[in-house]
Amino acid sequence: MISSQNKVSLIDDVKEAENLLVLFKERIDTAPEIITDGGDQEQEKSRILKLISFHKKNLSVIMDLVDDRRDPDAQNLKHSKYFSRLKDIDRILKDIRSMVETITFEQYECKLDPVKQSLFKFLDSIAGVFQFITPNINNEIDLLTRHYRIPSHSHESIIPELEVLLEQFEGNEISLADFADGHEKNGARVSGFDDLRIKAGKFSRYQFYEPDKKSYEKINECFQKYFKTSMDFMSKRKTEPDFRKLLDRMEKFPQSITKMEQLFEIHSCINLVYQKIGKKYSFHERFKELTSPLDEFNKIKNTLIYYHHEAFERKVKELEPSFDEEVDLKRFEDIIEEVRKQIEAKTTPFDRLQMIFTKLEEKNFNIVLQQKEAEDITIEITPHHEHKFGRKNLERINIIIQEIDFWYPVESKQLLFQDLG
Repeated sequence: MISSQNKVSLIDDVKEAENLLVLFKERIDTAPEIITDGGDQEQEKSRILKLISFHKKNLSVIMDLVDDRRDPDAQNLKHSKYFSRLKDIDRILKDIRSMVETITFEQYECKLDPVKQSLFKFLDSIAGVFQFITPNINNEIDLLTRHYRIPSHSHESIIPELEVLLEQFEGNEISLADFADGHEKNGARVSGFDDLRIKAGKFSRYQFYEPDKKSYEKINECFQKYFKTSMDFMSKRKTEPDFRKLLDRMEKFPQSITKMEQLFEIHSCINLVYQKIGKKYSFHERFKELTSPLDEFNKIKNTLIYYHHEAFERKVKELEPSFDEEVDLKRFEDIIEEVRKQIEAKTTPFDRLQMIFTKLEEKNFNIVLQQKEAEDITIEITPHHEHKFGRKNLERINIIIQEIDFWYPVESKQLLFQDLG
């Protein structure tokens, strides 16, 4: 999570903060009088001492979070698990600060202010080791700022709200969790960054924070090499219907990949192109030139797609209680289980997750979990149809459809498909 040099500094600062909390605790323990609201002084002193001990132990938790390398995702700055750890570290620091501030104010007779000021310096030093507003968040803020500078978008700008959130976080008024997830203030809900970032439609709630363009340099090298070779090959064979359709589709692609969401469509299309060219021209030298950049593209692609796992699980938890019937709950669980597998494989576009949740809110289980290619003539197996007809029966039908499509001439196919329908 941090560099070796910063880790040495962190260890020293944590030790100093622990020592100051020990001193803070001693000042309370040896105080001749504890201010209470009319209760027993010894009980109040015992409560405060236990509270200080609890927060002192939490300082060592920060080191545990930094040192824990069991989960590689939690060490990956681009992953939501890494950000969850940052939230935990920030919460520990903010809780200690709040606790010390409150006790210093309430027990003013103990003259705790000098200890508090020294402690806060080390808490600030510990916080300074971590980049809580990550580079990816800063990148999104930059993209949103540019978006709302456009005159036609300026009237709906969220930048003033975002600036307030940043100011409050940097001023220790709110936690990192409050900054990201939102918080309550004076009985009203204040939107967090996760809500504000999706208002322009530039990002999905279920996509984690977008990295800068440099992150896409390697995959763009593969994409452009593949694009040039495949387009050149298919352009010379425009008379073939499959190639003509794919040419039209690929011509709409951007010159370079700059966003996470673009990876799904491009990945799907270029793999289909490879399949279509290989079906008839696997012997051709130009086809063989496509293999290496495609393999590299597919490998890099999975290192660039990051889902917002917290947002996904939060939505699942929100929807689950709405399914009262056991049958409906089972369908819901089956769908979510399948979606989790697709998230793990990084095959589900972010907007598809939104569509799935929208249908589940309506208790509509007729959901296509994975989008097919336009050329795929097999039937979609949705959880609804699977429940109604049985997966094995539907798979048999798809095998028949594929056999007909492969062996029969075009004229005969139409009649056979009508009869099958």
